[in-house]
Amino acid sequence: MVGQFEGKNLVYSRDMIRRDGKPAKSRMTFFNLGENDVRQLVEQSTDDGKTWTAQIDLHYSRKK
Repeated sequence: MVGQFEGKNLVYSRDMIRRDGKPAKSRMTFFNLGENDVRQLVEQSTDDGKTWTAQIDLHYSRKK
């Protein structure tokens, strides 16, 4: 995966081949939600990035 900042978000992306043999694009975005929280969203596109489907949507909080 190749990563870069897009605005305030860190975005990793890659081209891949799915298990069914079809090509797809994948991206993983980290959103800074404040001092103690981060959101991680993993999405996949099978139409060359025109539309995206969420695969994983996680929220991390710093342990207090």
